Formats: sequence, C-alpha cells, structure tokens
Amino acid sequence: MPDKTTSGILNINKMLRNIRFYLTENCNANCSTCFNRNTRGKSYMRVDKFEQLCAYFRDNKVPVLKIMGGEPTLHPDFQIMTEIAQKYFKKICVFTNGLSEDLQKFNPRKSDSITYNFRFSKKISKENLMLDKLGRRSLEIQVSEKTDVKVLMDEIKRYSSYGKMFVNFTLDCTENIFLHRQEIATKYESLWLQCKEMGILAGKDHIVPLCFLYGTKIPLKSAKSICRLDCTGLIDADYNLRHCNQFSDHLINMFVGDRIIPYNILVNYLKSKHIKLQDTALDKICKDCVFYGKNCNGGCFVAKDNITKVDILNNTDFPLI
Repeated sequence: MPDKTTSGILNINKMLRNIRFYLTENCNANCSTCFNRNTRGKSYMRVDKFEQLCAYFRDNKVPVLKIMGGEPTLHPDFQIMTEIAQKYFKKICVFTNGLSEDLQKFNPRKSDSITYNFRFSKKISKENLMLDKLGRRSLEIQVSEKTDVKVLMDEIKRYSSYGKMFVNFTLDCTENIFLHRQEIATKYESLWLQCKEMGILAGKDHIVPLCFLYGTKIPLKSAKSICRLDCTGLIDADYNLRHCNQFSDHLINMFVGDRIIPYNILVNYLKSKHIKLQDTALDKICKDCVFYGKNCNGGCFVAKDNITKVDILNNTDFPLI
C-alpha cells in the first residue's frame, strides 16, 4: 500500500487541507526576496467569482482558506471578502505585511489567524496586531546568511511579550540556500533553540529538506520535510490554478466561461505538477538519499532549478549510498 505520509495522493481525493487565494498581487512593499515580485500581475479578484470559488471549495470539503498576495488588504473589497470567506470556511488565515490600516477591517474568529511578514516588524502598529480580537497571530521570519540573530531575537522577545504570538521560521526561496548553508543553518538552529528555551512557540513555514538541516540540533522528527500533495493548490487573482506560492507557472484556469472546472480535473493538474517536482528531486539527488520517503521528499527547494546536486553535495555531509 502507498505511504500516504509520503505522497499525499490518498488524501487529496478526499480533500485538500487548505487552498490559497491571491486576492491581488499588487503590493505596498517591494521586498527583494519576494517569490512573485517578477511575475506579479495587476488584477483583483472579483467579489462574485471569489464567492463562487469559496462555495466550490466548501462543497469539496476544503476546510481552510489562506488569503494571500501581493498584499491582500489592498483589495478594495477586502472586508467584504473576508466576511464572505468566513461563511464558507471553518478557518481563514490572512497573510499580510501589516502596514495598511485596512487590516483592521478583518474581524477574526477564534479559529482564524493573521500571519505578519516580520521584515516590517518595526513598522507594524500595535493597533494592526488587533490583540483585543480573537484568533491566532503568527510572525513569519525569514532567515538568511545576513540575519543578525541577536537583533532578531530581541525583536522576537518584544513581540512575544504581547502574548498570543506564534513564530514561523522560513528561508529565502528565491536564493540557492545551499551556497550559504553553514551560515544559514547555524542561525536557523540558534533561533529555533532560543525560542524553545524561552517557551516561544515556533514552527517552520517551508518544507526544509533534511539534507539542509542534517547535522543541526533540530530533531529530524520535527523537521517537517514532507511536501504533501494534499497541501498544494493556489488560485491567483486571474483565477489560474498554481501548484503553490513557490511556483509561478499556471496549470489551468479555474473557469470555463462562467463555470468552474470539475474538482477531479483540479486534482489531476495538481497531481501532475507534484509528480513532476518529485521526479526532479529524485533525479537530482533524492533517489540516492537514505531518508527519502517517510522522512523527507526534498520539499520545494530541492525540486527548484536554481539548486543543483553539486550545490548540495559540496555544502552538506549528508549520508548517501
């Protein structure tokens, strides 16, 4: 029997665990490490089509909507769309840089959450944290070879003093993380361990491959190195289906005229892309890796074209055959 923790193919036929929507790819910032800065469109989702898509995914038992961009609060109907989403989904998560006061138009339920880009931590007002409202607040923190661990930890401590904060560490998916692997992994490990020692809840936003984390003190069992098929799926502001926010290629448009494509067709396209990414990772290095399968499938980094097998071999001591 196939291992459902490895492929996710068994689960996706029942439901996706979540779906991502780009309300717009317009943004009020210009981050050098933004994964869609070079492919960013100017469209805004229409409210009627947004609701049509919400009903479609609700009817196919998808429980969580992740509202992303660009900067989703720039959508002129941001408040209306979050209210519509709450009618159809058990949980909605808003990803934001936290700069716009329009964020305060969102009224989160206990099950909802807001994730802030920590790059703008010194510019996010306390009012935009909405600590008097329900739901979880998360800080998405990108770690790179330029990260100053002490300065960053001081800022994390300041935010954690507000309570209600969860930390998500991420990596720069636009760069070749293996070229500076020693520096990045050391800083990643230090931040992870310091948060753990201080009782700050910390997780990982990206599927970090074990060949990157190998040799650090981060337990392999908590590495979350399986990129699951049932966690794929993104609809951009022009209603194109994409595999996820790490890949900009359009798989198929969700609409044929006024009708949405059948759900099993969506599943087919996501399966096809997911299998191609796994083939890329396996051909590159993963088929010679002792951890491939139950513990790791390379994640989105190993499957990317900008990272080669030589980069991985030259910058890790990973056990291969």
